[in-house]
Amino acid sequence: MKHMKRLNKMLSLLLAIAMLLSMAVAVEAASTNDCSIKVTNASDGETYYAYKIFDAVVGGSNYSYTIDEESPFFEAINDATKSGEALENLLELKESVTEPGTYVVTYKGTTEENKTAFTTAMISIIKDVLETTTPTITPDGTGTVDTGESTVIISDLYAGYYYVSTTVGTVVSLGTTSGSQAEIEDKNEEPYVSKTVYDGTETDETQILNDTNNWDDANDAGVGDTVYFTTKIYHLADIETLVLHDTMDTGLDFDDIVSVKLYSGPSDVDPEELIADDDYTITVKGTGSAPSDDCTFEINFANLLDSNTKYSDKVTGASNPDAAYIEVIYKATINSNAVIYSVDGNPNSNDNNTYVSFGNDSKSEKSTTKTYVYSLNIYKYTGESVEKGTALEDATFYIYKKDSNGTPYYAVLDLTSSPYTLQSWTTTEADATKITTTSTGLLQIEGLDEGTYYIHETEAPAGYNPLTADVEFYIAGEGETNMEQGAIYGSSTSGNTITESVTVQSVSYTAIPIKNSTGSELPGTGGIGTTIFYVVGGVLVVGAIVLLITKKRLGNKDDE
Repeated sequence: MKHMKRLNKMLSLLLAIAMLLSMAVAVEAASTNDCSIKVTNASDGETYYAYKIFDAVVGGSNYSYTIDEESPFFEAINDATKSGEALENLLELKESVTEPGTYVVTYKGTTEENKTAFTTAMISIIKDVLETTTPTITPDGTGTVDTGESTVIISDLYAGYYYVSTTVGTVVSLGTTSGSQAEIEDKNEEPYVSKTVYDGTETDETQILNDTNNWDDANDAGVGDTVYFTTKIYHLADIETLVLHDTMDTGLDFDDIVSVKLYSGPSDVDPEELIADDDYTITVKGTGSAPSDDCTFEINFANLLDSNTKYSDKVTGASNPDAAYIEVIYKATINSNAVIYSVDGNPNSNDNNTYVSFGNDSKSEKSTTKTYVYSLNIYKYTGESVEKGTALEDATFYIYKKDSNGTPYYAVLDLTSSPYTLQSWTTTEADATKITTTSTGLLQIEGLDEGTYYIHETEAPAGYNPLTADVEFYIAGEGETNMEQGAIYGSSTSGNTITESVTVQSVSYTAIPIKNSTGSELPGTGGIGTTIFYVVGGVLVVGAIVLLITKKRLGNKDDE
């Protein structure tokens, strides 16, 4: 019996020693920085930060968390557990009896809804502490993604419950690491842009901004036209830096920013109007300090993100933060450097590219709009047909179009080099540019929008009949039904192309063939009648003289 009691005491002692040893191992795990976090799907070039919120001791499936009252996060988390606060009924902090100043952390949630509420509240609390604490809280570990890589390891960490964020500004994860490498995936949506261009018929700016239906990824325009663009920037939550970069082709001259607004979602009817210099700064190429990447212009939203209540209310306070977006509307003018769309297999466009940079060195994909500008080629000829005819020079004419009220606008062209380039439109016919065909019979005019135009001949070549009516034609634009883009038709509804392939002097053009005809000289009434009178009169005079001489000779003979 004594033997049994002695054996039981020995077993109890051994068990106690084993428990102490296991506790010593757990404590050792908590006091050595041999833990790490591996982040997958990481953003190239970004730096990831790990902040230890709670110390952790993990034994099998059991977790024990503590936080010291000296932690920069303690006060905010403790306050959030009070009655009516975000972590009430979800988290409990109780001071340790054996270690004064250290608090045991107990999670009290039991459902998935509790888990979501807890992580949402914790992210908000930690993010707020990091943003408002000065000096800045030093992370417990960092790791920067190498160029071309998509993973990063944050090493030399102590066991604990960590908040992981990135220079993008987004929260990557909340989680526990202890004794081995924890692996998390960066699932945050990065900012991206969506760009459109106005492709409607309105010309007044107010009407254009109110027309919400006619914005697309492409449009048609002519030299001198104002083109309106809209860029929307999505996924704004938790980003630290945000810069919009816009690059226009040389055929587009940037004019001005029309408006910048912050929406809390697609159905937001009361967006925040953002103010230049207060909420954002704009840098335009060629006007002083250059944009960072030599783009046409860039907008930096640093002021907006820097504790701005507008941003907080619309993005952080939105029911769906990922649906919040910034809308930027701006305009540009088509200039004479615009590239011309060709129906002969060269569909050139004048492009406008936009992207955003964010975080440390991250960039979104580009979003691009295309603006198409067209040409008009005219072939003046005479003869039976285009193929069998002859090029006709010295035909003079001008081009005009009409607005919705029927008011004509006359083309003003640059004639210094061929092809001729549209410069502007005038309502004064006397100011219209008159153009004359050369020996090739061909004229090329570039810089036109899609639409209906008219050719008015002012002078036909010598010996040829002038046209009896103006020539109407229609240039088909992008997205036309049953019409080839850039081709020329008899009207916008006829569906019958008047475009023919014309080869003159070994150069192939797509041109409108316009024929002038000549005819025989019409019979007159004045000239031939006078001739008859002169002839008849002469004959009569000659006859009278002959008769007089004959009579005189006969009289002389009778006298003999």
